[in-house]
Amino acid sequence: MGYLSAVSDCELFWIEEPFPENRNELLRLKEHMVKIGCKALTADGETRTERAEKWWRYGEYSQRHIDNLFSLAEEKLVDVFVLDLGIVGFTNWRCIMPELERAGVKASPHTWGWIPRPYYVAQLAAGVGNVIIVEGIPGRTEGVDYSAYEIVEGQVLVLNEPGFGLKLE
Repeated sequence: MGYLSAVSDCELFWIEEPFPENRNELLRLKEHMVKIGCKALTADGETRTERAEKWWRYGEYSQRHIDNLFSLAEEKLVDVFVLDLGIVGFTNWRCIMPELERAGVKASPHTWGWIPRPYYVAQLAAGVGNVIIVEGIPGRTEGVDYSAYEIVEGQVLVLNEPGFGLKLE
């Protein structure tokens, strides 16, 4: 909580997984945020301690994990779900986005660990909406041409081309 107090004048955009899916700690955090006037969003959901018994609309995340996230969102303790793009799956993200919107939750599919994923999420965001920010990954994948993508005034220009607009060199 000391960190938030120290940066309270910085207008943080969000706080990602400060206490992964922990209701009591998130409640304490939100109370502190109100006290110091911090309006940052809380993003949570990436952490996975168990796998789903079988593939379902939330991919390999367990029902218990998802139920807990929605419960936290209902209490206004989590504002953004950062479920992993690869664990949920691209098509499943398309299917669950309306459910997130109905619950008043924004999305930012987690992309870390595989460089092309932010481009996939940008495409997903353009197609289904409700994605508040695309997580960036520094670096390039050898043999992939990213040059068609541009960031203009903080917005990724999404291409209408096969293969997400990424070309092999």
